[in-house]
Formats: sequence, C-alpha cells, structure tokens
Amino acid sequence: MNRFVGAACALFLMPQVVMGVTPTGKLELRMTSDGADIKKSWFVSQASFGEYPPMDAAKSPSKTVILPPDDNTHLCNEVSESSSGSTSSSASPTMMLAPRGTCTFEVKALNAQELGASGILIYGNLANRYAVNDTIEEPTFDDIIWPLDRYDYDCQKGHAMVPLLDFSFDPLPYNAEQNDVLLSGNNDDNLCHYYSDNQLRNCESKLCLLTGNKSDSGDQLEACCAWDLPIWLYNDPTLTDPNSTSYSDIDVTIPAAYLTMEQGNELLQILSVQGDG
Repeated sequence: MNRFVGAACALFLMPQVVMGVTPTGKLELRMTSDGADIKKSWFVSQASFGEYPPMDAAKSPSKTVILPPDDNTHLCNEVSESSSGSTSSSASPTMMLAPRGTCTFEVKALNAQELGASGILIYGNLANRYAVNDTIEEPTFDDIIWPLDRYDYDCQKGHAMVPLLDFSFDPLPYNAEQNDVLLSGNNDDNLCHYYSDNQLRNCESKLCLLTGNKSDSGDQLEACCAWDLPIWLYNDPTLTDPNSTSYSDIDVTIPAAYLTMEQGNELLQILSVQGDG
C-alpha cells in the first residue's frame, strides 16, 4: 500500500548557472497548515532519462507527493502485475519520493512509473554511501564497504574521532535509524560536531560519514564531513539488454529529479508534519 501525504508539488525547468552539476529544475511545494497556505521551493537537478518538465510552473500540473509502498521503500523491487498502476486511482497525479541507493536511478523511475506515479523525486541520504561485500555468505563488520574519500566526504572540511560503541551496524552495513541522528546537525547531538576540533565550522552540510578508519585503541571511528551536492541522474545502460533485465522493453516517460540530503530531509520533515496533522 502506498503512503499518501497531504502536500502538492510542481516540477518545472528553471535554468541556473552554478559550479558543478547545474540544478536546472525547480520544485515548488504547496500545502495548507492551520488554515494558512504555505509554499516552499528548491532548485533540483534532473535526469538523462524520462520526460523533461515544462518550462514554467503554469504548465506543470500539481501532483500529490507520496511515498513508495512499505514493501518496496527504495523502489528497487520489480513491480508485480497486481501492484502495477496502484497509485493511479488517487484523486490527482502523484509524485513519488524515494531514497537514493540499492539500485540505479532509472530502475527507481521505472518502478515508480509502473506503480502509476506521474513523476519521481530521489533524495540523497547518508546510508546509501555504505555497502557490504555481497559475495561473502555471512558478512561481518570487516566486510563493510565504506564511503570514499574525496568522492563522498572531505576530512579537510571536518574531522572527528567518534566512539565506536555509540553506532550500530546491525543490519549491515549501516543502521540509519540509529546512526543518522548522531552524524547530523549543527549542534552537539551530532557526535561529529561534538568531537570535532572546530565544531564542523568548515563543513557546509553539517553531515558526516564514517570512513571505517579506527583509532589505535580500536574504540573510535573516524568521521568526516559529507559532501551534499546536486548530482545528475544518469541512465542505466544495462536496461537495454533483454538478456539481463526485464525492463528492456519499457521506457521511462515520467520526469525525475534529485534532491540533496538537506532538501530531502526538509521535505520529509514537512510531510511528516502534514501526515501528523
């Protein structure tokens, strides 16, 4: 069953000139809280696949933001015939919100489309930067594949040695529910902030990733400032091979956009408040 939330959004093109990946789309969220109309917007990056959004908000139909089914939260499981189109019966077109990780961006978009969504938003998160060596029958902590220096984090932007026992790696490779709150925020609840020499002053994201490097005593783990930048959603070239995938005869026809970790966390918080209401 899909989880519906009480907010509507529109995605449209808004050319920008910035360093790195250019967030050429704009996402506008509209909602009502305590009788007041609220609007929030973010610049977002787009995809090499799917439909391009229109050039202005007036031509972008409003879509209700929904979350994936409970049994397919990452949108990486192939959609069964019984589940296909399950969101299309809602009162308005839907925009599905899913986390990055576990499978490719295009697979997520295809599964959202098969579920009947009119668009997909993929947001970054700390957990997706960890993996485990799945060639090992019974992997342990020593088989975790840790985030990559400079690609995922920069220790020169922020660095700390944090107590290993405060973190959980059950299930492997990373327990996001327990660990994320200990590595996020601009306060001392963030252990990376607390143990840093300069309270992450130069870490713009105020988020940290564990690097896997231990102290000499073995009771501390290194944590470094996580990059949180727009990324381009590249297509998956393996999907064109009918011998390796069941998606080869399906094209993505819905728009897709990427939200940074900061944007995704903010949107999830808004939706949580709306859901509680």
